[in-house]
Amino acid sequence: AQNETGPNDPVRVNVRAANATENPVTARGDLYIRFVPPRVTSYGPNCNEACTEAKIWAEFNVPMDESYATERQILLYKCENENCRSFSPSTPLVLTPGSVRLIAARGSVSSPGARRIEIEPVDRLGASYLEPGAFYKVILRGDTDPSQNQGFRSQTGLPLTDLNNQLGFAWRFRVKEANGGV
Repeated sequence: AQNETGPNDPVRVNVRAANATENPVTARGDLYIRFVPPRVTSYGPNCNEACTEAKIWAEFNVPMDESYATERQILLYKCENENCRSFSPSTPLVLTPGSVRLIAARGSVSSPGARRIEIEPVDRLGASYLEPGAFYKVILRGDTDPSQNQGFRSQTGLPLTDLNNQLGFAWRFRVKEANGGV
């Protein structure tokens, strides 16, 4: 489907169902189309001991629109402490173009499509954005201000839902003290 139907404006359809042992059944009915809103179903790292080379990632319940899955839609803050209520610096860390990829979710056979976002926290020179022992907060922007036309959107154009932060969907994690690899 390209568009949803309105709640009082269904599409009239003719349907014919048949199987090998019974006569076919023909009927006419109303078809309502409502797209599934996107939401984050899992994310990581989600712990107190992430390696400094670990990728930051999130998976969605439906395929997402690649044009909205960019570094501008992701806020990555270094927290002053484990509460992550204040940040140092107070502005988000700068993610470089190409550091964000939208790919198929791992093990997703029944629902293929671009449902996983990966954020590479290592720059092109191999330097990590993440410091050992530090706490970080990730925010995937929601469409909290429709006039700005920002935030993650599904391939059907619906904005990210089930937001847990005033700016979108957020979580925090800590990088382990000493670098031990992935």
